[in-house]
Amino acid sequence: MCILLRNAWRNRLIKQKQCRTKIIATIGPACEDDAILAALIDKGIDIFRFNFSHGNNKEKADQVERLCQLAEKKQKTVGILADLQGPKIRTGALKDESLQVSADQKIFL
Repeated sequence: MCILLRNAWRNRLIKQKQCRTKIIATIGPACEDDAILAALIDKGIDIFRFNFSHGNNKEKADQVERLCQLAEKKQKTVGILADLQGPKIRTGALKDESLQVSADQKIFL
């Protein structure tokens, strides 16, 4: 009886760990085909990451829509992670090759 309870407890712990672990896949050009996305869903990918630094919003919206349709068809729940780029400051060409900046110095662009 004690061995059965120990095994049941161990199996419950293993099940809990599996539920909390998530597999994230980054979607890139190699995943354009629906068959590849379907295979990733079948393999157990939990979250699909879209890198918004590349491509345009329409492409990403189309990919997300296709992914959602495939997941619904397979009766699976998948997450969508939108990786947005942070702000970029572009200064253009500088008059000199480099610019030395010291602490608390104000620079107007």
